[in-house]
Amino acid sequence: NSLRNENRLVIEKNGHSQANRPPVRSDRLCVFALDNCTGQAEVGYICSGIMSEVAASLSRFHSFEVIAPAACTAIADRPNRHADAVRELGADYALEGQLEGNSSSFTISLRLHNLKDATLLWNWSSRYGGHDSLSLFNVVAHSVAESITGRIDHERLKAANRASPSELAAFDIWLRAQHLLLRWDEEVDAS
Repeated sequence: NSLRNENRLVIEKNGHSQANRPPVRSDRLCVFALDNCTGQAEVGYICSGIMSEVAASLSRFHSFEVIAPAACTAIADRPNRHADAVRELGADYALEGQLEGNSSSFTISLRLHNLKDATLLWNWSSRYGGHDSLSLFNVVAHSVAESITGRIDHERLKAANRASPSELAAFDIWLRAQHLLLRWDEEVDAS
């Protein structure tokens, strides 16, 4: 037995109504290709390849959604790409960085940003030389995945525990009322 109520489907089940609600949206992490700061166009495939591998590694975690570098290409070179990632891609976090050096020895620097409050959550840098591309992609992807998944979960927990002054005031009123009701019940039971 079901009926429509205020554009929501309400299902009667054992005498109790339950509203079908849309699932809660997971936080979304936008992964940008590395900025190529080497001055060598032929290194461009490493910049996109590393971050594609990072995105693939991160997508194995179900606590957040990953927006791959290919989906971020249209906004990657914009001056306000963080704001655009929020507006156009629904991103909550952004992972970005650069590759510097030359084809034989280079440094990869990465940053994780919380786009909701514009804070830098994590900064990582490592120097590489003599790696073949595939092993380099794997080393970076695993290092990043191990480091940032806990950061995002920690930020999510901090946000859940953060209460505004109005929420705290409302909770205080509720606690006082609950206390008075319990005292009143005790007085009624005693008489």
